[in-house]
Amino acid sequence: VIVDSLQRDLPKELPRLRLFPGVDLTDFSPEGATRDLHREFNLPPGTRFVAYPGGVNFANEQEVRTLYEAIEHLNQSHCAVRLIRTGPPNDAFRSSLTPTQRDIALELGFVKRAELPAILRSADALVQPGETGTYNDLRLPSKLPEFLACGRPVVLPASNLGQLLRDGKDALVLKTGTAAEISERCQWLFSNPQRAIAIGAGGRRFAEQHFDSKSNT
Repeated sequence: VIVDSLQRDLPKELPRLRLFPGVDLTDFSPEGATRDLHREFNLPPGTRFVAYPGGVNFANEQEVRTLYEAIEHLNQSHCAVRLIRTGPPNDAFRSSLTPTQRDIALELGFVKRAELPAILRSADALVQPGETGTYNDLRLPSKLPEFLACGRPVVLPASNLGQLLRDGKDALVLKTGTAAEISERCQWLFSNPQRAIAIGAGGRRFAEQHFDSKSNT
């Protein structure tokens, strides 16, 4: 099984193995090139960045919308933050956002996989929005191992990997997953840069222990 919670419906007599996915820890690492997003988008030096790579579909639309609302709330609280988005465009979803929500997102569109590590390393926080429940409990978002491997502080719900990561040490684990909570936890990261660095390093160690593609293969 790819995540422990998938074992709960298996017949008890069956042998089972938890086998995490693998990540290239050399490509997805804290060291390497970053994108100068301040210069690229002509933004003030103090602007913060939260990254969320991936498309929007019927299954995750509400979660992604919550992330937009969280970034909007941060800006209303006088914390200049932009949401870095990659993935194929979804015109219907974008048109459903408020003008303010559309303005705070830097839509990079579909990018080659080789470009993702530099984008992730450019972020001040990497957020997987969501809340606990059957949908998130029984899956493992493919971006999470890459988030952790890049050594940036990760914010995620208390589902799947969130059940294994130590809150405040390996990641910031959400209790409710609301926009207000995501906003508050990102604000805390921005206000505590040394702790943010330590949490990112803790996530990297978790990735090295569990997501080494050579060891897992």
